[in-house]
Amino acid sequence: MKLKEFWQLLRQKYWVLIICVVVVIAGVSWFNSKVENTYEGNLGFSIIRLGKSQANEFSDYYATQADNLVTNNFTKWLKSRPFASSVYERAGIDLDKENLDNILKLTSVAKVSGTDIAYRFETYEKERAEEIGTAIIEEVGKRTAQIKKSAKTDVNARGLEVSSKLSIHQKSTDLTLNYLLGLAAGIVLGLVILLVIRYFSSRKK
Repeated sequence: MKLKEFWQLLRQKYWVLIICVVVVIAGVSWFNSKVENTYEGNLGFSIIRLGKSQANEFSDYYATQADNLVTNNFTKWLKSRPFASSVYERAGIDLDKENLDNILKLTSVAKVSGTDIAYRFETYEKERAEEIGTAIIEEVGKRTAQIKKSAKTDVNARGLEVSSKLSIHQKSTDLTLNYLLGLAAGIVLGLVILLVIRYFSSRKK
């Protein structure tokens, strides 16, 4: 089909294009109205060792290695299923194996430096996000206390302190992008239908 012929078809059947765009945009609007609000919780943990062994003075190098060791162990623990299970139990949330697996997929734990860890999780209720964040901090506090009890045998645990900071915000859906994609999809759909109309019209001649 020549461009001129297609342009003539578009001028004659422009309403097809308009209907397709309107229908797709209406679908996008319906989809946006059904999307649940998502809340993201972010926690930052700083691992601090205040004490040093009196019998073995650490050089800066060995102190850094010890910091990394403690932070690595904490990071692995924060990523574990037992930790997640304890957190949600403390928050009063009953989970089966499948739900726990789904929650772990929405959880991100990353070591960002030798002494800092970033923990991120998502949920659909702000109050629930606050409960989970508080439970995480409490579980970390419990773990820190347990580690400090081992300070007599584990030199890396001496003077261990873990500071935490929690922030919660609602994740925003990019509605403009959704509508632009809907507009593009509507136009493409309309053009395809016009080509199909042209094809069958030419066969009848």
